[in-house]
Amino acid sequence: GNNCPEPEKKYLYSKWKHNFGFKTQNHLYNYWFAKDYIKKSGKAILVESPGNVWRLEEAGIHNSLAIFGASLADIQKMILDISGAMTIYTIMDNDDAGKKAAEAIYKKCQRTYNVYNIEIEHSDVASMTIEEINTYIKPRINND
Repeated sequence: GNNCPEPEKKYLYSKWKHNFGFKTQNHLYNYWFAKDYIKKSGKAILVESPGNVWRLEEAGIHNSLAIFGASLADIQKMILDISGAMTIYTIMDNDDAGKKAAEAIYKKCQRTYNVYNIEIEHSDVASMTIEEINTYIKPRINND
């Protein structure tokens, strides 16, 4: 008997936030599929949401992980620590929370990894075209 949320508030009702027992801080979205690419390249790309991972996958970038928000939990960092990554790229959303998240991830990971932040002009990676990803993000990831 409940109505669907207004379109501008749908982001508040993400599936993972309301799935009973699922603790986002214990998982990195796409880790199962990305782990071999991370191990081979030594690089992991952190984004905020699964939609951003999907867009990077569409562009042929297979080593991205979503942190389910704007904070990298200690357990998520432990997963990164066993992933084989030596370099981390953050591509957070283009808002205040994303900028703070990139800074916090840098502080948390700088002693363990080479950490680079890629700032984008779009609201998030999911709103970029494949061509924009190929011309703006791929060269930065491939040229530490």
